[in-house]
Amino acid sequence: MVEPKPFWIHVALRKFKGDEPQLIVAEKELFSSDVNGSLSRLRIPNKILRKEDFLRNQEMAILEDSTNAGRKEGINAIFVDPDYKTYEVSLKQWKKNMVLSRWKPVLEGYKFKEGEKFQLWSFRCEETLYFALVAKEEDSGYLDGFSHLDFKTLYDLPSSNDDDCFCLGDFAQLNLFHSSEEYASVSALPDLGSFEDTDAVTSYYDDA
Repeated sequence: MVEPKPFWIHVALRKFKGDEPQLIVAEKELFSSDVNGSLSRLRIPNKILRKEDFLRNQEMAILEDSTNAGRKEGINAIFVDPDYKTYEVSLKQWKKNMVLSRWKPVLEGYKFKEGEKFQLWSFRCEETLYFALVAKEEDSGYLDGFSHLDFKTLYDLPSSNDDDCFCLGDFAQLNLFHSSEEYASVSALPDLGSFEDTDAVTSYYDDA
C-alpha cells in the first residue's frame, strides 16, 4: 500500500526541488530526551525506522562501518522544520537506535513539545538527504477541500521566490480558515484551474 503524501510534503518538494519522498516512520512520539537541548539529538528506534527505504547502500555501509569501528561518523543531512526552516544535522547509529545529531539548533528554532506525534519523512535534493517531522493532521481536515486538485500543477508553477507568483503552497502558509463555517465554505472557492489567473482568487477574498 502506497502511503499518501501529506500536503506539507508536496509543498516541501516544490520549495526545495526535492524528489524521492519516503515515509520512514509512521508515528514518532517526541519524548523528553528528544526536546532536551543539552542532549542535542532526535532518537529514532531502529524497530520503526525503514532504513532500506531511504538510505543508499553506501550510506548504510558508512553507518555500519562506523559502528563496528566504534567511531561516531554519520551522514550529513538537512532537517526541515514545520515552518520550512532548514538546519544541518547528521544521521548516526547510536547503540541500537538511529539519531539525528546536531539537534539543539532545531529545538532553538522551533518549539517541539514532549508528547507530540509526527510522521518522519525523508526526501532528496541533488542527492542531499532531507528529513522532516510532519504532523499527522497535515493530511486530513481542511485539506480534503483541495482533494480534487491535481498536484502535478504545483510543479509547473514558477518559483515561489518570485514576488508575483501565486503558489498552492500559499494556502498552507496563510490562515485562510478561522472557523468551522469558513472551513465548510472551502468547496465554494472559485475554480483555480492551473492558477495562471489569480484575479478570481483575489476578487473572491476582496468581496468576502
